[in-house]
Amino acid sequence: MSIPVDRIINSAAIVSVFGRWPSFHDAEVLRLELFRQIDAPFGPALVAEIHVFSMTSKVDERGYFVLENHSIVVLKFDGVDNLELDGFNHQNALSGLGIAEAGAEGMFEVHFDPEYGVESQFKCRSIEVVSVTPGLPPAGVYARAKA
Repeated sequence: MSIPVDRIINSAAIVSVFGRWPSFHDAEVLRLELFRQIDAPFGPALVAEIHVFSMTSKVDERGYFVLENHSIVVLKFDGVDNLELDGFNHQNALSGLGIAEAGAEGMFEVHFDPEYGVESQFKCRSIEVVSVTPGLPPAGVYARAKA
């Protein structure tokens, strides 16, 4: 699936950290927030806070792949429609985050593909990278592994 990165608002914030748009493989969804926007042109919104990182081909002393560029990424999806959401749990590891253009009306089709936990799919009118903050989430699986 070819992700339309050029149509994602502020996508350069992610690309500058990872060198490309990441796959979100093994990323952890930390928070999902749904809210209505009465005065907004597109309607309901969903904000996702996701722990994202790069997996390298290097292996550490324990035999695990070395992970780099740990970041907390906040994405905002405006004009959410046909939302399906299931399985939110204590980890919410993704197999990937799929984003594709959906039809002539400029919509996106978004899939939070589950590895363990949350699964979601929906359509939306716009996607924005709100922030990319370096670091590990204090309550995340990878932070506990480093302790």
